[in-house]
Amino acid sequence: MGRGGLAGWHRCAGWLSAADARLLAMAPDLEGPVPVLTRLWRCTPGLQFPDGVVVYGPQDLPERNETYEVGEYQPDWVLIGDDSGGRGLFMRRAGGDRPSVYSLGLGDGDRDIDRPGVGEWVTDDLLGWLTERLVRQRYVTVSAADQELTVGFDGADLQAVAELLPRAREVLADFAALRQAGAEFLWGWGAEGGEPEEEKTHFLEAVTATALVAERAGGFTVNFEDSSGTYCQEGYWYAVRFRGDRTPFAVTREA
Repeated sequence: MGRGGLAGWHRCAGWLSAADARLLAMAPDLEGPVPVLTRLWRCTPGLQFPDGVVVYGPQDLPERNETYEVGEYQPDWVLIGDDSGGRGLFMRRAGGDRPSVYSLGLGDGDRDIDRPGVGEWVTDDLLGWLTERLVRQRYVTVSAADQELTVGFDGADLQAVAELLPRAREVLADFAALRQAGAEFLWGWGAEGGEPEEEKTHFLEAVTATALVAERAGGFTVNFEDSSGTYCQEGYWYAVRFRGDRTPFAVTREA
């Protein structure tokens, strides 16, 4: 896939516009150590894929670079992520004209990561590489409304992802309110009537939104799991479906 597949990332600066980013306590003028991270951070504060690949958000990047002493041993480089298996992803600082990403063992002391035989070249297009992984692995974990959330796409081919990224961005920006609306709807769907208010409070504390699926039909689904084991047996979850106007209208129990 070429750069044409990145329309969803680049339109409106990605999943979250600068205004939306304030809802996630992100500064709209936030600048990353390399230009491509600036664009990514205005989309989402970090990404984690099912295979363990992580791209750090602004809340994690300084600490990871300090932990691995990148400033001392690779002063011209910045550690932007890792593969959860001991190898880091590196880019040159202020590398607007040097967009390459390289892989190198975390803790290795080589200064010239792009020298032949040192680092392993990964890509010259970070956003394109991430989009390809999203299409291939079908979902990604992001931070939204003070929690981690799995985001997937209905029919996760390249065209679907490009179409659905803007919708996912809008839903994530308002996820705190939508999560509450979904939990309230789920309570009303399952309650028999006459339950004490304490029972509803316990239910709302027990159910946790774990996944969002953007749908081509215009709506989306939020999956809820029961952390208490009281309202849903292990291995099952509730899927609350929302219309395009963001009102919940149906619930299914899935496994």
